[in-house]
Amino acid sequence: MSILSGPSPRPAPGPTQAPARGAAPATRESPGRTRHSQRHHTLYDWTPTEPNPTSPVRRRLRAALAALRVPADAVDDAVLMASELVANAHRHAPGAGRLRLVVTATTVRVEVHDGNPRLPGPGPCSGSPPAPGRRSGEIDCPSSWLAESGRGLRIVHALSGGRWGSRTTASGKHVWFALPRPVSHSGRGPLKHPGRPPEYEGG
Repeated sequence: MSILSGPSPRPAPGPTQAPARGAAPATRESPGRTRHSQRHHTLYDWTPTEPNPTSPVRRRLRAALAALRVPADAVDDAVLMASELVANAHRHAPGAGRLRLVVTATTVRVEVHDGNPRLPGPGPCSGSPPAPGRRSGEIDCPSSWLAESGRGLRIVHALSGGRWGSRTTASGKHVWFALPRPVSHSGRGPLKHPGRPPEYEGG
């Protein structure tokens, strides 16, 4: 059974939040689109007592991205980025956490939710100010900002090509990165998802 087309996930013990408004240009929807053009999938929820959630996170994310026909090299990069973010969340954030996908016609956004409201990095990046409660790697981040944010965020910044961001939520924060969806062999647009997965209604 496809990990994206199976039954709805169990009630989440972790934080939930709608996708960040004002997302980076590489990932935001064009004007006129509605939330129904996005599909939300909870891939894994971990509890505070779970010793190491990175292994099941890697397995679930790899299967989900393969189902979306994301190229193998991009899948490998995404699994590494998610592993770093989940490890940081599990180590530093209180409570439960969540790995979630947000799928649109052109992008796949991977989100890691946790209960710590502190955003990555010591302060806002320079350049255009981010939206309130949000910090994005798409604007000019000096090397010192990334250096103080730790190894995991530097990996995410490098492998995502700067397509990442973070946002505070009612119960903590989420950090995300985006991948482009592959186009069909006909060149007429993104590949269609095999089957219509249930939309996650929690956020």
